[in-house]
Amino acid sequence: MKDFNEIYQKVCLDVNSSKSSRKSEKFLSPKAAIIFMIIGALIIFTSVMTNMYFLLIIALFMFGFVFLLINLSKKNKEYKETVIKSFVHNFDNNLEYNLYGSITRQMYNYAEFEGYDTFSSEDSIQGNLDGIVPINMSNVRTEIRSTDSDGNTTYTTVFSGLFAEITLSKPLNLNLFVHSDKGLFGKMFSGADKLNMDSQEFEKIFDVRASDKIKAMQILTSDVMADLIDFKNNTKNRFEITIKGNKLYFRYHCGDLFERAIFKDNLDFKTLESYFKYLNFTCEVSKKLYNLINETDI
Repeated sequence: MKDFNEIYQKVCLDVNSSKSSRKSEKFLSPKAAIIFMIIGALIIFTSVMTNMYFLLIIALFMFGFVFLLINLSKKNKEYKETVIKSFVHNFDNNLEYNLYGSITRQMYNYAEFEGYDTFSSEDSIQGNLDGIVPINMSNVRTEIRSTDSDGNTTYTTVFSGLFAEITLSKPLNLNLFVHSDKGLFGKMFSGADKLNMDSQEFEKIFDVRASDKIKAMQILTSDVMADLIDFKNNTKNRFEITIKGNKLYFRYHCGDLFERAIFKDNLDFKTLESYFKYLNFTCEVSKKLYNLINETDI
C-alpha cells in the first residue's frame, strides 16, 4: 500500500528543486510580441483616426483575454511537466507520465462501453506496476454528435474521465462487466448473464454480468468487492470494470484528472490526494487480481 504523505513530501522537494534550477522563461516569444504590438498599434491608430474609441475598448478586452489564455495554458503545461510527472514517478518509478500521450480508440472500444461519435485522449501513464503488471492509463472524452432540422450541429459529452487497461497474467475465457446499478427497471431487463452477488451492499451499488458465472465469482472475492464498495463510497463517483481475455479495464466518471486548479496552489494537498486515490485504487485492485488469477486455476 502506497503512503500518500510520503509521496507528497517527495513531490514538494522535486518541484522546489526544479524551481530553483529552472531559468526564467519569456511570457511571449519575440516574434509573437512583435505581432501583438503591430496589431495593437493598428487598432489604436484606426480608433483615433475614426473617433471609434469603442474599438479600442474591445481590443484591450480581447488582448487581455488572449494574454490570460496564454498564461493559463503555459502554467498548466508547466504544472503537468513538473508536479504531475514527479507525482507519478514517486508513486511508482516504473511508471512514466506523458503530457502528450494517449490511448487508442480501438483499446477503449474493446472494453465495450456505450457508443459515441468523437473520441479524444491525453495525459497517459504507462509502465509496469511494481515492475510486473503492465498498465496503460489516460484521460478520455467521448461525445455524441447531433444535428437539428436547421443543420445546426451540437456535441454532448458521453464520458469524461480516466480510463485504464491492465494486462493480466494469463488469458481468461470470460467476459465480465461490473457497472453501476441501474435500479429495479434495469434489473428487470438485464438478461440471462446477470450475476447475483452474495453481498447485499455490493448489489445496491453494482450490476454484474458475466459469460461464466463460476469464474466471475472466483474473481469477485469478498475482499475485492469490499475494495470496490469502499472506493465508491469514498469518491462518490461512478466507475466501471471490464475483464475480457487477458485484459482488465477501469473507467472512472471523474472528468479530466491531472489538470491544474486555477485558484489553488500547484502543490495543493487535497488536489494531489484526490489524484492519488484513483491511481492507488487502480493499482492495488489490478495487482490483487493479477496475483489471484496467476496463483489460482481460473
